[in-house]
Amino acid sequence: MRVTMHTRVQRQPTGTRPRGVPALQHPPRNPLRRHIAANVQSAAATSSGSARNTLQVSAPNDDTGGRLAVDVQAPAGARVFTVSLKKPLGLVLTERGGRIEVESVAAGGHAAAAGVAPGDELLATTARAQGGGASVRGQLVLLPAGGQQFNTVAAAIRSNTCSQCLIHLVLARPEAA
Repeated sequence: MRVTMHTRVQRQPTGTRPRGVPALQHPPRNPLRRHIAANVQSAAATSSGSARNTLQVSAPNDDTGGRLAVDVQAPAGARVFTVSLKKPLGLVLTERGGRIEVESVAAGGHAAAAGVAPGDELLATTARAQGGGASVRGQLVLLPAGGQQFNTVAAAIRSNTCSQCLIHLVLARPEAA
């Protein structure tokens, strides 16, 4: 399964049920910068035979100047980081073993300039809320990618429709990479 994020999204089969809307938090913003975004919250969990840690990750909230935060499951020992990218992103995502990973990065693209590499696992992405009442619709949220259907994550990335806005991706780089 894959989606080319710099041109179009390809239809993907469905998977697991989506999670709820993440909580919002507010310290200062710094766009176009890599943010180390891992704060270990609990011990390792086992998923598909590999150890995973529950981490609270964060990304800039460009609407309020604060931060968005959500808990995710990251591979034990992986380096977790956030990149802030302009469109086109310049990367291709794929689903492997129930996880969403970077399959390839366009040379000279925004993802390559930010240091994204093939094999990086997508843990979370910013998105514009589509459901809920009028007070929630359109708000910037941080959506955890784990446990989500591939189509849900692709739609979340596409929901960032502002051509000049940044899309914030929280990624994990495996220890061996």
